[in-house]
Amino acid sequence: AASGKYFYWANMNIGGIGRAATIPPNTVTSQFIKPNDPGAPSYGLASDWVYIYWSELGDSMSIISRAPINNPTAVEKEFITVTEDKGSVYSIVISDKTIFWSATVDEDEVNGLIMKAPIDRPNEVEELARGVYATSLAIDSGQLYWINLNDEGESTPFIGRMSLSDKSDLEKSWFDTGFELV
Repeated sequence: AASGKYFYWANMNIGGIGRAATIPPNTVTSQFIKPNDPGAPSYGLASDWVYIYWSELGDSMSIISRAPINNPTAVEKEFITVTEDKGSVYSIVISDKTIFWSATVDEDEVNGLIMKAPIDRPNEVEELARGVYATSLAIDSGQLYWINLNDEGESTPFIGRMSLSDKSDLEKSWFDTGFELV
């Protein structure tokens, strides 16, 4: 994720969030934000002009945390709690005043979910799509896109898309990448 003169990354092995300056002196801080639960991997990562958002996987739930960019010690640990039945959060994007995330679910009939919530009312979660194995999300002014790595057992990743104004306008396999997973 990028915000201003910095870019950020999730430390999947040690947890927490790293940060590097994009302008000299190009300082790097591998633990800019310390992990909530040492040893819990950090995955999804997004930023807006005020906060950095990330997900951590626990034993029975995932959490989406956030911290102000200018005060990384003021962590809101459980900004959004995602229970086990709603999957493990892997990707996060922010658009206007809404946070979107994808989650993988181990149940055969679900496989994965795409969810959203208003940033100012994070408990008002809405399910946008189910049955998608969306491991990466991207967003523009009118569409939400994702990489669907496991569409009904296929070995070729697909790009899915959904209209932000009409969630019934959804295509799980909108674009075939043509690449084989190895």
